[in-house]
Amino acid sequence: MMKWKWMPAAASLLLTEDCNLRCTYCFEKHNKKKMSNEVALKSLEFLSNNAIENKQNYFSVTMFGGEPLLQPDLMEFIFKNGHRIAQEKKIHFSVTIITNATIMSDKIFNMLSYWNTKISLSVQLSVDGKKESHDLYRITAAGIGSFYLIEKNIPKFKEIFKNNPKSLNIHGVINKKTLPKLYENYKMFREEWGFSRIWFLILQSETEWSYEDVAIYEENLRLIADYQLNIVRREGNIDEIRNYAPIDKCLSFERNLSNSPCGAGKNFVTITANGEIYPCHHFYFNDPNKETKIGDLDNGLDEAARRIYIDYDGTDLTCEKNCPNNSCYRCIAQNWTDKGSIFSQIKGINCLFSGVEKKIQDYTLKELRKMGIFNKSNQKSNNPNCLCDLRSGENQSNQSNNSDCYCDLRTGNSQTEGVGCGNNVTPKNNQSKESDCYCDLRTGNTQTIFPEGEKQMSCELNDEKKSKKEIDIILINQLAEAVIKIIDEIEEIKKKIE
Repeated sequence: MMKWKWMPAAASLLLTEDCNLRCTYCFEKHNKKKMSNEVALKSLEFLSNNAIENKQNYFSVTMFGGEPLLQPDLMEFIFKNGHRIAQEKKIHFSVTIITNATIMSDKIFNMLSYWNTKISLSVQLSVDGKKESHDLYRITAAGIGSFYLIEKNIPKFKEIFKNNPKSLNIHGVINKKTLPKLYENYKMFREEWGFSRIWFLILQSETEWSYEDVAIYEENLRLIADYQLNIVRREGNIDEIRNYAPIDKCLSFERNLSNSPCGAGKNFVTITANGEIYPCHHFYFNDPNKETKIGDLDNGLDEAARRIYIDYDGTDLTCEKNCPNNSCYRCIAQNWTDKGSIFSQIKGINCLFSGVEKKIQDYTLKELRKMGIFNKSNQKSNNPNCLCDLRSGENQSNQSNNSDCYCDLRTGNSQTEGVGCGNNVTPKNNQSKESDCYCDLRTGNTQTIFPEGEKQMSCELNDEKKSKKEIDIILINQLAEAVIKIIDEIEEIKKKIE
C-alpha cells in the first residue's frame, strides 16, 4: 500500500535536447529532438490539473534542455499559455529557466523582461567560475571555451532582474581542476559580477577525486565562510550566508537522513520533448532502455512504475544510520546510474566532501551565535523559522505575509506534504502555529513525509545529538579506512611490479 499519492504539479520540460555547448562532464546525449507546442500545452494542462487535484494553488515549470534558449518561440508559447491557464483556474504559475547563458538576443531580452512582470520568473545561469576555470570543461561544439559568450550577456540578465535580483542566481560545478580556484571563482561572481545568490556543487561523477582534494575543498570553503562572516559582522544581517549553498544549511533545521533526498517522481517529474514522463532528467538521459519511465502525457502516470519513488524514504538508502553528515547531497538518479539501484548510495570520497560541508556549516553557525546574529532570542525577528536553500530566487507568490517558512526552495518548484501532522504545506499555507516544517533542501523539487506523531523541526542544529568529538572520531575513522585501502592498493601494485 502506498504511503500517500501526490500528483506532480512541477516539472522540468525538455524544450530541446540539443545544445550549443559540449561540456565534457555533461551526461546528456545531444540530439535534435524538440518539444512541439502540442506537447508543451499538454504538459501545462497535466501540471495544472494535478495542482487542482492536490488542492494546491500553483504549478511550476522549469525550462530545461539541452539549452532552452535555443527555443525562444516555444518559451513564449509556454509563458502565454501557462499564464492563461493560471488565470482561468485561479492559481499561480511560476517558471524557472536553466541556461548556459551563452545566448541572448533582443527578442529574448524583451520576452524575459515582459514576462518577469507578469509571472513568477527566475533564471539560473550555469557558469563554473572565472575564464580559466570555466573554459576547462564548458566548451562549444567547436571545442573552444564558452566564457567569452557568457561574459557579454551578464549585464543583460542583470538588467532583466534589476527590480528582483534575488530571482537571478548562478550555479557552478566543482571539478578536479577547478576545485583549487573555488574561492577565487566565488569572489568573481560576488564582486566582479555582483551576484548575491550563488551555489556550487561537487561533481559526484568525477572519477579523479583524491583525498588531497578533500583538504583543498575545506580550505576554500572556509575562506568563503570567513568572507561571508565578515560581511555579516559589518552589515548586521545573515543574508550573505543565506544566499550561498551549501554553507546556508547552517541556518536551517537539522535534517534527518530518514527523509527522502528529493521529490523526483513524487511531486516533481521531467517531461521529455516527445511527452514521456520520467522522475527527473538525470534518469532520462541515462536510461536508453526506458526502465525508469513512469508514464506519458497521452496515457498519464503509470502508478505501478512510480510507486518505488513514492514509497521509499531515506532509511532505504545504504547510508550509515549514525552518519553525522545529515545535510549531505544525495542523488538517487546518480545512484541508479552508477550502481543500478536508487538505494545503493554512492559513498567513499563523496562522504568526506559532505563531512567538510557539515564542518564548515557548524563553524559558521558557531560564529553567528557569537555575534548574537542567530540565536533563540532574535531568530524569528531576523529570519524565517525555516530557511530553505534557495537556488533560483524567492518566489513572491510562494511566501505569504504572515508565513514563517520559505517553501519555494531553490527553484520555486517545491511542495511539501505533512503526513501525520495533518498539514499540507503550500505557498499560502506553509506554516501553522502547531505544525513543524520540512522543506527538503538541495533540489527545490522535494517531497517530505512527517513521521507519525513525531516532532522533528529544529531551526538550529541540535548539538546534543552529536558532539564535535564524536563527529571528529567518525571522520577520522573514515579517513583511516581510506588510507588503509590506499596502502593495500600500493602493496598490490608493488607485488605486480616485483
